Amino acid sequence: MIVVVIIGLLTAPAVPAPQRARLASRQAAFLNDLRIAKDAFETSALEPGDWPPDGNAGILPARDEYLPPARWSGTTSIDGRWD
Repeated sequence: MIVVVIIGLLTAPAVPAPQRARLASRQAAFLNDLRIAKDAFETSALEPGDWPPDGNAGILPARDEYLPPARWSGTTSIDGRWD
């Protein structure tokens, strides 16, 4: 019984480690998506010289070929919605 308690105490700090790693991975993926969106919007704005008009939530500008809609139509990597 004592051995089981000792093993439990030794493994208790290791249980949250995969959860922290998963959270850090999701946050890094979200930041990468934001970087991709920033680069796409800046590149899109360079061609006509202005930003695309603001639309409704979940609708990409019509002339933006730099931001593929398939990536941005679902949820974010942190379970939010793109707007």
